[in-house]
Order: sequence, then C-alpha cells, then structure tokens
Amino acid sequence: MISLIIVTHGSLSKGLLNASTIISGEPTNVFTYSLSPGNSIAEFEKVVKTAIAEKSKNGQVLVLTDIPGGSPTNVAAASMEKLNFECITGANLGMVLEAIVSKESVENFDKYVENVMQAGISSIHNLRKEIGE
Repeated sequence: MISLIIVTHGSLSKGLLNASTIISGEPTNVFTYSLSPGNSIAEFEKVVKTAIAEKSKNGQVLVLTDIPGGSPTNVAAASMEKLNFECITGANLGMVLEAIVSKESVENFDKYVENVMQAGISSIHNLRKEIGE
C-alpha cells in the first residue's frame, strides 16, 4: 500500500487534494499537512515526521512538497535521516493527480515516483507559445 502525504505552506495541500477529488473522485491514503503563519516549525516537523513514520509501517510513502528550500520541504528532508520514504518537491495538480490515480496499481515504487515527477513536469506549458500567438 502506498500512502501519499502532501506537505505545503498555507492551505495549498488541502487545495490540491480538493481539486484532485473533483477530477478523479475521493482518494484513499492521502493526507495533507499545512504550515500556516504563526505555527511552530518544531511542532510542524514533529507532526509530519510522526505521520510519515506511521504510514511507513503499512507500506511505502511518497511525500509531495510545494517548493524546494521551503520549510515543508526542509521538514521532509530532515525526516529522511531516519525514515525511509520518497519526496518530490514542486508539487502541482498534474503531479498530485498522477500520484493519486496510479498509486493503486503500482508494481515498482521507484518507477511510480519517477512517473509522478514526470507528470508534474509534463503539466507545465507556455500556452501562448503552444497556440501560436
């Protein structure tokens, strides 16, 4: 079983999950954590690490974070010292959708992680250039 954990600044994690639910239906084993203004980084790190550790007991974990170098990503990176999971930063809706839609049929976790990352990259387009204006 794969658990997907989305960790972001503000309500972005909940927004990404909400938008993906509109498109693909209610997912299972997807969890969101948000760092809001005034939150303690230490407490946030404790909550996220605990979630990753708990979900890792039941299978593999993929963490998606919003931006490289941001506190949510730094919390995930610090968690990698003692926990075994994968993390992709730069999360966007295309990436989240791929992670959710394909996670129930994964045969190779490393390939799944690569496909999720590629979906995020592939969903970035300069529309003006594509429509030829």
